[in-house]
Amino acid sequence: MTARAPYRAPRDMLWFARTRSYTVFVLRELTSVFVAWSVVFLLLLVDAVLGGTTREFAALAARPWMIVLNVAALAATAFHAVTFLNLAPKATVVRLDGWRVPAWMIQGGNHSAWLVISGLIAYFVLRSP
Repeated sequence: MTARAPYRAPRDMLWFARTRSYTVFVLRELTSVFVAWSVVFLLLLVDAVLGGTTREFAALAARPWMIVLNVAALAATAFHAVTFLNLAPKATVVRLDGWRVPAWMIQGGNHSAWLVISGLIAYFVLRSP
C-alpha cells in the first residue's frame, strides 16, 4: 500500500480581487517595489553628486523610459503613503484620560504632518539661491 497525499482544492490566483479591502492590501504591498526603486534612484543621485558625475546622471534621468518609471514610482509611493497613514488608527490605539482618540483625528494628524513636512522639503529644494 502507498500513502496518498490529502486532497487539496486548487487555489484561485485572483483571491484578492473579490474584496475591495484585499485588493487595496495587495496593491499597497506591490507598491513597495516602487518605493524601493525610489530609494535606489535617490542613492544613485547621492552617488552622482558625491562622485561628480551629475551630468551622466542627468542624462540617464532625462530618458523617456526613466521619466515614465519615476512618474509611476511617484504615484505608487503616494498611494502607499496614503494607505499606510490610513491604517495607523487600526494599529495604534491612543487613549487620553481613558478617552479613546477617534480614528479620524489620528488620520488627520498623520496626513497633516505629511503635508507640512512635504511643504517644508519642497520649500528648501525649490527656493531660489
